[in-house]
Amino acid sequence: MLADSEKKKQNSRGQVDIVVLMAGKGRRLLPLTADRPKSLLLCEDGISIFEHIVRSLTSYNWEPTIIPVIGHGYLKVYEVLEQLSPLARFAPVSNPFYSSAGPLVSLWLGLLRSGSERVVILNGDTIIRESLVTDLARWIFAEADPGRAEIGACVTLTDQFEPDDMKILLDEKGCFQRAGKEIPPGVGVVKSAGVIALNSAVGKAALQRKLAELLMEGDGLKTGFYWHNILNEIKSLFGITLIEVEPDSWYEVDTNSDLNSINGAQKIL
Repeated sequence: MLADSEKKKQNSRGQVDIVVLMAGKGRRLLPLTADRPKSLLLCEDGISIFEHIVRSLTSYNWEPTIIPVIGHGYLKVYEVLEQLSPLARFAPVSNPFYSSAGPLVSLWLGLLRSGSERVVILNGDTIIRESLVTDLARWIFAEADPGRAEIGACVTLTDQFEPDDMKILLDEKGCFQRAGKEIPPGVGVVKSAGVIALNSAVGKAALQRKLAELLMEGDGLKTGFYWHNILNEIKSLFGITLIEVEPDSWYEVDTNSDLNSINGAQKIL
């Protein structure tokens, strides 16, 4: 008889690579992040942010390869990957420039490591629930135009924003117009969950070319150039689809207040 893992693999909907951006130091959470990235910080249940991400990603019936892009505290990360190896397949890649360059370098390296045309990209400090993974996978495996570059961005409809939230401004037709933290809340503004996806080889190749161009020009090396800003750079090249996810399906940890909110109110755990 086939083992459960083999049955799941045979019935899997397909391969997908998950690029987890977790190379940064997380300075706002020092001294907790002195020797590890904030994705390795523990929640009240004793499980790290990263392990929660892994468990949610492996809950769906697909074949994920998780690609952590690592830098600060890389030795701790390797220890955790070894501990979690029974749960998932990992293909880590190191970003030696994490302390001096912007996150676009990590994104570029993660895509270079990826071998699948279906790719998910997310922040390593964002806890996601299984429901978000299901909504995301529904879009990834929907029938796509093989000749069209398309990208999906997970968003939440809400009127509750924090100053540090990444926001997306929509036009009058409800289509993507611009992403940025500086966008003021209001009509036509949604919150980005920090998760985007590619569903074709054409889209992946187009994104890689644009990243290489930005890095060669130097703009992408700036620490203030957030990886979400790539959406503004590619909107003329891509169809950007908004994937609506529930407000309680994800939670981003940026500060001590965010971490305390998880460990006090047990948000989404």
